[in-house]
Amino acid sequence: KNYFPVHAELHGHRDLSAPHTIRKYEYRNCPPGQAIDIKIAKSGTVHGLLSWFAADFGAASVSNEPSSGSHWHQAFHPLPDEMRVDAGEVLSVLVDNQGYAWVTRQS
Repeated sequence: KNYFPVHAELHGHRDLSAPHTIRKYEYRNCPPGQAIDIKIAKSGTVHGLLSWFAADFGAASVSNEPSSGSHWHQAFHPLPDEMRVDAGEVLSVLVDNQGYAWVTRQS
């Protein structure tokens, strides 16, 4: 599968980087996925990426960020193979239009 619905706070996960915006959408505009660079903050093993949304409606906003207490699930995008990473390393990350996650090491 390309992603699985999860409530991240119910699993013993550990964040290895700070959160990053992977896409911005505007009403009726879905841009294609683009790779972004993410700097690893903690050494560990990457099994996948966790994504969630934050929507801004001007006077109101809503999010399903893991610490928000939202009833909505986050999306866990598993990698084809786990990847050992070190703090300070930079990875190129892409979540494609079907929800598959692709991670490559920067040279």
